[in-house]
Amino acid sequence: MGAAHPAQPHVADPTSFFEKPERLAAFIEVAKQFEGANVIVEDCNVLADTQTLMLVHPASFLEEFATTSHIPESTIQEFGREFYVDNRSYDAARAAVGCAIEGVNRIIQGQTAHVICGCRPPGHHARPAQSMGFCGLSTAAIAAIYGQRLGRRVCIFDYDVHSGNGTIEAVVSHSDILFAEIRTMTMDAFDSEVPYRAYPYPSGCSLDPHYWYEYHPPGPNLILEDMYLGATGEEYVSRFTHKILPKIQEFNPNLIIISAGFDCMKGDPLGDLGLERHHIATLVGLLVKNGTPTLTVLEGGYDLHNVKEGLTGHIEGLLSAT
Repeated sequence: MGAAHPAQPHVADPTSFFEKPERLAAFIEVAKQFEGANVIVEDCNVLADTQTLMLVHPASFLEEFATTSHIPESTIQEFGREFYVDNRSYDAARAAVGCAIEGVNRIIQGQTAHVICGCRPPGHHARPAQSMGFCGLSTAAIAAIYGQRLGRRVCIFDYDVHSGNGTIEAVVSHSDILFAEIRTMTMDAFDSEVPYRAYPYPSGCSLDPHYWYEYHPPGPNLILEDMYLGATGEEYVSRFTHKILPKIQEFNPNLIIISAGFDCMKGDPLGDLGLERHHIATLVGLLVKNGTPTLTVLEGGYDLHNVKEGLTGHIEGLLSAT
């Protein structure tokens, strides 16, 4: 699967490994079962070059990240905020982006309708000049800008339970790229016993101010919907159907990038929403019912059973429109 990447201990509990390699193994296990005429599983075997990474990230940040390749073997250190690396992590993040770029190329070349990217680490929290929240490089955003420069009208839909803050920062100035997400409602962080579930931590919550973060407000190319913690799958799909889908249809993309975060599913240790496999299938089926090609990248999701069930529903939704 290309460059390896260590499990990342969560900042609140260094002994607990949420973003672990087994997540990708579970993801690939399911994806390969569906590989066929309309679905290609793209592996991480190409490292994105610096020019491609600079579609989002400044050279100074990339140079700093690259220096982590020289830390002593078997050493893990924090890089950015809540992103833990060893000397393999920079190449692993580059491989994740390279995987997505190869996927976009396959779609543009007409090889497939849907590409499932077996890539890790995730990317939607990675800001242009800062890795954070288990995420190294802004994979979905780089792929979107790359596709846009090749003439595609790109929409990114992020159904991770947490805000894709890094993707938002990367694409907010690109008026011809539409970003949409449903995230946990930020105000819940004030009362929740586990406020990090409204990640990144909203300013004013009870955590260390070092981790406060101002959520980006909606803009002309941003559709940002909040759900209360504990919302059901039916409520989630209804919100998508009435608040997001009509705007995506009006935008009329010819490439959809899906940031698939299975921490939106019932029982996830870092999420509090109630989606199940059939909800994911319905959601994705509605998204692609017009036959729009898709690129899927793995974001969150920390229960391995949910990763398998969620991706099964995700691909079932993709295939329902083909």
